Amino acid sequence: MSGGVATLAHGVFYGAADLERTAGAFRVTDREATVPEHEIEHHVHSDAHFIFVTRGRYLSTADGADDAPASPLVIYNPPGTAHRDCFGPGLGRFLAVSMPAETLAALDWADRAPRSAVRLRRPDAYAGVWRLLRAVRHEPSPEPLESLCLELVGAATDERASASAPSWLARARDLLTEAPPAGGVAAVAAEVGVHPVYLARAFRRHLACTPAEYARRRRVERAADLLARTRTPLGQIAAETGFCDQSHLTHAFQAVFGATPGEYRRVLNPSGSMLTRPARR
Repeated sequence: MSGGVATLAHGVFYGAADLERTAGAFRVTDREATVPEHEIEHHVHSDAHFIFVTRGRYLSTADGADDAPASPLVIYNPPGTAHRDCFGPGLGRFLAVSMPAETLAALDWADRAPRSAVRLRRPDAYAGVWRLLRAVRHEPSPEPLESLCLELVGAATDERASASAPSWLARARDLLTEAPPAGGVAAVAAEVGVHPVYLARAFRRHLACTPAEYARRRRVERAADLLARTRTPLGQIAAETGFCDQSHLTHAFQAVFGATPGEYRRVLNPSGSMLTRPARR
């Protein structure tokens, strides 16, 4: 403790580690959140780390976290991050990827990394951290794990480049997330006061996707949340998240995560014991 604030060392987090792997300088742990929100102290992390929320509502002060679905959620915290981030009611699960501050400097990455906690939105971050989770559980060799950790570092670098996005882009993202206007991209552009071509270029530059791809990815994220915490049938999830049918959802899901919805559900919940059944209609 220092000045009433707990300092957590490399690889230390609140919660129980079910599986821990070391890959070079990285420490990767698959954890169950076991500490209630009211017991989490204000604390400081000595290392840089990523949090991949695989189940549950994660309460975070990271930039962009407040408009995220319950899961999946990818957050980067730089060394020295002080916060009281925690899981809400019901707790949850997360994958933590830790990297000492000296490793950050040795990679010549510190000057290009985000300077404050941030939610990673780009599709390469989601796909990369999903592959990492799968490898942690099923890949015995540390070499692939280290490569995947380095890819995640690269995704965070790209995220900082997105921080220079114009302010109207956030409104455009919200429109595409909430209920895309009937007029599509042109209607979104009109709502935020820019030309459709300029809107498309901004999405490509700052989010590495088109507006339509962004809207589809957000629907996939909502589907992933339902897959992680419920037993809702895939066909029903497809309907609830705006896809034509189960096949349409599967195709879009594979494009984001490189896995089918069924595989995603099995990896996140191998026993199925933490899933809830869909509500009766």
